[in-house]
Order: sequence, then C-alpha cells, then structure tokens
Amino acid sequence: MRNSSSRPGPTEPQSPPERSGPANTGVPGPWHFWTAIALTLLTLYLCISPWTLYRDQVIPWQLWVLPLVFLTVCLWYWLWWFWCRHKKRRSSSSSSSSSSSSLSSGSSGSSGSLSSGSSGSSSSSGSSSSTSSGSSGSSLISSSSSAAPRRLILLLGYWPPTDIGIAGRRGMLWKWRTLQANYKNSGYDVLAISPTFAAQLGVGMVGEPFWGKGAGQLTVDYRDTSNDFWAIVTRLNPIAIMSFSRGNNDKSWELEAAARNLKNADWIRTLTYFDGGVRKTLRLDPPHAGGSANDHSPFKGQGVTAGNPPDRTLGQGLKRNSNLPNAAVKAAVNAHFGGANVVAEIDPTGDVGSFVSEYMAYHVAWYRDYVNDPAKCQAAGHTHVGVQVTAADGEKAVEIQLDELIKVLP
Repeated sequence: MRNSSSRPGPTEPQSPPERSGPANTGVPGPWHFWTAIALTLLTLYLCISPWTLYRDQVIPWQLWVLPLVFLTVCLWYWLWWFWCRHKKRRSSSSSSSSSSSSLSSGSSGSSGSLSSGSSGSSSSSGSSSSTSSGSSGSSLISSSSSAAPRRLILLLGYWPPTDIGIAGRRGMLWKWRTLQANYKNSGYDVLAISPTFAAQLGVGMVGEPFWGKGAGQLTVDYRDTSNDFWAIVTRLNPIAIMSFSRGNNDKSWELEAAARNLKNADWIRTLTYFDGGVRKTLRLDPPHAGGSANDHSPFKGQGVTAGNPPDRTLGQGLKRNSNLPNAAVKAAVNAHFGGANVVAEIDPTGDVGSFVSEYMAYHVAWYRDYVNDPAKCQAAGHTHVGVQVTAADGEKAVEIQLDELIKVLP
C-alpha cells in the first residue's frame, strides 16, 4: 500500500442549471397588421372628408389638424411594423447560419463500445437505473452541420506536477489548458482542468513539496471536488475522462485499476506538513454522504446508505473499475522512456490511497457508469504520477496515454 499522505485528490464544482424560457422577440403579430390597415383607412377618410364637405370653398386650417395627426401616427406605425419584420428575418437568418458552427457539448456520439479495457464496475448495478445528469449548459465542443460534432476527452489534475500550472511553473497538463480542437486530427477535442497552485506551502513528511488545497476548480477538498466535478461533466458531457494526481516520491506512472466507494469514516481528513520547520496540519471536511441533502451527485436527497459512502447506489467499500487501455498505456510509456524518467505500472488492488485522489478516481468511473450510455461517456480512469516526474516528461506520458485511449474510442 502506498503512502497516502503524498497523494492528494480532487474537488467537485457544481454550477446551477441555465435558465431557459421563451424570449420576448418584439415581433408584431397579425392583429398589428390589421390595426395598421384600420388606421390607414381612418386616416384616408379624415383626409378626404374636408374636401367633400367644403368642395369649392376654402377649408379652415383647423380641419387639417386631426388628419395630419392621424397621418403621422399611421406612417410611424407602418415604419415600426416593417422594421420589426425586417429584424425578425435577419435574426432567423443569422441563427440558422450560426447553428452549424455553434459550440456544442456533444449531443451525438458513437454507439460503439471500447474494444479493450474492463467495462464499468463489478458491482455497479444501481447506478445504471438513473437517467443522465443532463445535457450541457454551455459547450466547448465545436460542431458542423455537415458532420457529427467532435466529442471531448477531459483531463483532470491535482497537485504538481499533475496540474495545468501557472506562468513560470508549467504543469504537465499545460498544453491542454485551452481546448485543443480536433487533437492530432483524431476527431476528438481535449481539455484539461485543475486547481491553481500559486506557491509551495511547505514540505511533506518524506520531503515532497506540499501545495495545500489550491484555488479555482477541483481544489484538494472532498466537497469542492464533488461539487465541481458534477458541474463540469454535466456541462461538458465528455466521452472519456482521465484524471491524474500526485503519487509516491518517485518516477512512477501508476495506472489505477479501480477505486473504492469508501465509507465516510475511512477517508483521510488530515495531512501533516512542515512550513519553515514548523509542523502544521491541513484539515479537510469529510465528504458529504451520498444521498444526503448536501450531496452534490444526481442522487442528492434520496437517502443515505450504511457507512455513508459518497455513492449511495453501491455498497460501502465496493469498487468501480477503470476501463482505460491500461496495459497498452503501460507498454507504450515504458517503450518511450525505457524505464528511466517515467516508469509505468498498473496497480490492480483498487487501493488508491483513501485521499482526495481516490475520491476523484472513484468519481470518474462512477460518472461513466451513471450515464451508462456509450454515446455519452465510454472510458474513465485514474493515474497517479510520481513526485519526481518532471512536467515535461509528464506531458509526454499524457500524450502517449491519449494516443492509446483514442485508438480504442470509436
């Protein structure tokens, strides 16, 4: 079993659903048209009446006031009516042309399944009974009217070197900090999300850098991770998720075979570190019990289960499996690095450290099983990255892992 104190995990964000409803377009209806016709006829009558009444006589100027007022109102009414119709035609034209290139969270996907890797959890039958967590509110994935929209591969990171990084200290996911559309002409987009770590706060028990919770999305905190995670996947609707977090103080690239739905009391809540020689403790709130009123998952408010694990649809301590092509990734990474700067291995135990790393590892597989739809999410798994892996080597290993994943996606 690995030293869990050196391996942090994710945090969950959740965004409120977007408000929708009919828009007030301001387009005139049929009754506006007939009102304009009636107003026109009345104006004509008022303009003609003085001539019929006085014929060859001089018409008093007072009799022209009312016709002129009606004539002005009539002209303005017709101008407004034509302007609104023109505006509607332009709006309809622009919306139809932009829909072909609008950003979409991937409403379509292949119905095929992965050709390799274990699928789902060995005991996750409860999660498949629920409907999908929803379509995306805002979309980062581009689409075309003549072709199916590309789908998103989502990368999630935590403590350095597995984060995106900042200016002056790039993490291994820096390359994907913005959406990489049609990555390597694969037909898939790739995007990375991680917390931001501005500065190292100290050192851990075995001398590894200690970075604290971080800031932004997916901070190293159980409740934040779960909240952010469900909001992100609901919005982006990824076809695959690969999460990463820092592992042991070495050069390992540890592909996790599974992660556990631990009972509430088994999640690590404190980490000890040293700041300038002063011993300090980072304390975390425990995860919310799955099904509780505070739960961030789609099962919020449905009631807790024995042990209060995060997932109420699976028994405490049971596992959900990774179905990434771990064997192929291991072989490809080791072939590239020759067992030197990065050493890939597979951890078959399902013990991912009981910290936020395992919490995230469980969430990615849980989401895949929850949607239970190859058109929505086909692959998910977690990788622990050794502290001594450089950001540059980590980036290359991520590229290799992406290449192997794309081979088994449809």
